[in-house]
Amino acid sequence: MAVIESIVAEDAALSDGDVKQFTLSEEAMKLIAIVVNPSAFRQQLESKDDGRLTKVEGKRAGSLKSLKAEFGS
Repeated sequence: MAVIESIVAEDAALSDGDVKQFTLSEEAMKLIAIVVNPSAFRQQLESKDDGRLTKVEGKRAGSLKSLKAEFGS
């Protein structure tokens, strides 16, 4: 919710109209849609090559194997 609030606040600050008549811009709506879907947000971060988030291949399979080894089947 903090991310959505900051997107709305920034979008409102950039608008030149009356705050009572304010509606979100298309760009703000797209950003909110990305954040609301965590899987899509993670994919968005992974696709950027800025080092903030790297894709972990086979993480789920590895963790299932380790659980099976630790606790049996």
